Amino acid sequence: MTPKTGGGRPWGPIRAENTAARKLAETLRRHVDDSGKTLAALAPEVHMGKAQTGVYLAGTVPKEAFIVALIRATVRPDLRQRREEEALALREQAMRPAPRTTPGAPVAAGPGAGYAVELAAAQARQIETYDRLTRALEQRAEVERAKNNSDKLVMVLLNMIHQLDRRVAGLVAERDQLLSRPRSEALEDAERKLVRAEEQEQRARAELRRAEEKQRQAETLEAVLQNQLRRLTDELDRLRAGDTTSPLNTLPPLPALADEAEAGPVSADPVGDDIDAVLARVSQVNDEDNTTLNRLSSELNEPTVGVVQGNPPDKPQRAPATGRPRTVPKFSIGPRTWPTKGAAGDAIRAIRDAYNVGDTVDKPEDHALVRDLIELHPDAPEKIGCGIDSFVIDQPMRGRHSGFKIVRTDGTQIDFSYLSCLSPPNHRAQVLAAMRGETAGTTTAYFAMRAATNTLTSDLSGTPLDANDPHVSHYQGPPFVDIATQFATTTGGWDQIELNSTTTAGYAKFKDRALAQQWVEHHKTHAVLGLLTAQENLRRPH
Repeated sequence: MTPKTGGGRPWGPIRAENTAARKLAETLRRHVDDSGKTLAALAPEVHMGKAQTGVYLAGTVPKEAFIVALIRATVRPDLRQRREEEALALREQAMRPAPRTTPGAPVAAGPGAGYAVELAAAQARQIETYDRLTRALEQRAEVERAKNNSDKLVMVLLNMIHQLDRRVAGLVAERDQLLSRPRSEALEDAERKLVRAEEQEQRARAELRRAEEKQRQAETLEAVLQNQLRRLTDELDRLRAGDTTSPLNTLPPLPALADEAEAGPVSADPVGDDIDAVLARVSQVNDEDNTTLNRLSSELNEPTVGVVQGNPPDKPQRAPATGRPRTVPKFSIGPRTWPTKGAAGDAIRAIRDAYNVGDTVDKPEDHALVRDLIELHPDAPEKIGCGIDSFVIDQPMRGRHSGFKIVRTDGTQIDFSYLSCLSPPNHRAQVLAAMRGETAGTTTAYFAMRAATNTLTSDLSGTPLDANDPHVSHYQGPPFVDIATQFATTTGGWDQIELNSTTTAGYAKFKDRALAQQWVEHHKTHAVLGLLTAQENLRRPH
């Protein structure tokens, strides 16, 4: 095969009638290679179709006007005159080859066995390049489908988020109006819908980020494929230049773009179910397109981006096979964490439904969870009062759903709505959680001191304690909440304490570190710590 020249892409064999014609074709090809232009881009500049341009570059002696136009299009101005004169001189020689004067002298080079070998090799390359071009076109079609899907998803999700914002605002107003009717079925229904709408908004925003990331990934792949298609098309044009017997003439046309898949059916249930169905479809499309784009990135040796594989309802998002994992919003009650607020609500309802009305929540793990839950209530201090002795399943005030009731250490009782605890925590609850985190070092040091002095027994009952399950309590002095409230009052109120974002442990920290140290010292001054068994600690104010 004719060797590659400066451009790096191969040409088909030259079929010239004489040595000068061959040299002219080689010269013109070299100018094309040096210019970096494709045959498709060059054709209008030489006022000639791509096919006829290929014929002239394959050894047929071109017209003088073609040579002049090609030199002008491919050679820099300061060299054009000289290169034009050289090419026209070769054309003159090719048009009037020197006659054979000496008997037995070799005949001027022309097509023969060598050309047949070159032609066969070039046609084999044509088939290979055609296959690569076909695959690139299929890949571009897949990228276009994924990009179109992402474009549509972005528009759908932006509209959905706007609608969900309005729905959340409406449900908040509805809930606030019903707060005067505690534990009514209407209040529980409004709060349940609010929790669900907030989760749906989180999911919609997460899917929007995925769709926008896939838009960017698809645009990158589209540019890569466009460049690849341009290069492969030019390579095929070069290999077919002047070849009237190309095997591609018998091959099927390149594949057309496949039709886009239709979206799945949408649920006809009420508003919340409709939104869940749409989000599930959005997540499915995002997953499918993400798989497609990552596969094509791998095939094209492009780095994949960190697109999350899936986000099904009430399940934690998975990290992609390649790329960095994404942070998934979580909901915490004490030290326990759930992927969503809805999942946390399911855990609370499972406890409520496991007991009959009037039963005491007596399993330690159930009591501990409900004990931590009440700390999230907007009126937690009033509900807890002097301290919690136990929780009882209360009969429904209205409707069919039972609830929880607190039995205080002084024997008084009060009910509370667990859904109010699952609403977004107010600033006071967030500061209280941060305060517990800031004083963790104090309680840890106290337990270490007790362990070092071999006094790991309950200060209330004398029961030996498990060294792996410490329970440091404020039971001998003011409760933790009272100490914290006193400190907040000295700073001007809860709203004056600013917090940073939550840490990996699930707690925020004081933004003002000097104020944090003041709080730790205040706690050390007023807290009277002691050790209790797990059961004893669960029934004392924290």
